[in-house]
Formats: sequence, C-alpha cells, structure tokens
Amino acid sequence: MKLVLEQRAKRWTEEPLQRSRQPRQAEQSYASIADGIREFNAKLLDIAQANTMAGTNFVFELTRVNGRTEAF
Repeated sequence: MKLVLEQRAKRWTEEPLQRSRQPRQAEQSYASIADGIREFNAKLLDIAQANTMAGTNFVFELTRVNGRTEAF
C-alpha cells in the first residue's frame, strides 16, 4: 500500500512538470521554424532582386547596341 501511494504521489508531482515543459518546447519549436521561414524568404527576396537587376541591366545594355553583332 505504501509503495502504491508513493507511486501516485510521484506521478502527481511529475505529470504537471512534464505538461508545463511541453508548451515551452512547442513554442521554441514554432519560433525556430518561424526564424527559418523568415531567413528563407529573405534569401528568396535577395535572389529575386538580383535577377531583376540583372535583367534590367541587360535590357539597358541592349538599348545602347547599334547592330546585331554588338548585341552578343
């Protein structure tokens, strides 16, 4: 009987601690996922900006060409 009561007491004290850890772990997990998404989006924006600038520069250079042979 004493062993059963000790096991119940241990379970009653440990379960709330485990439950309180789970939301914090989930919050940390979601925070790290959000950081990863934010970094990925920033990289995509950098790539899009570089691509846009390259296309704009190419068109600008093509407008200055006098003939077909100078184009490439």
